[in-house]
Amino acid sequence: MKIMTALLYAELKLKSGKKDEFLDLMRSPEGLQITKSKLGFISAETCVSTVESDQYTFHILEKC
Repeated sequence: MKIMTALLYAELKLKSGKKDEFLDLMRSPEGLQITKSKLGFISAETCVSTVESDQYTFHILEKC
C-alpha cells in the first residue's frame, strides 16, 4: 500500500491591531493543538509577515 503525503498552504490576512489576539488563539488548545492531534498529521510550519505598517499576514504550511 502506497501512502501519499499532502501539503496545505494558507495565507490569512489579519485585521489591523488583531495580530496578538490571533496568535494567542493559534497557541491555545483550540488552535494548532487540535490540528496536531489529528490522525495523519506530520508537521506544520507557521510565520507572520508584514506587508505594510500594521498589516500582517499569517502563513501556514502543513504536511499530512
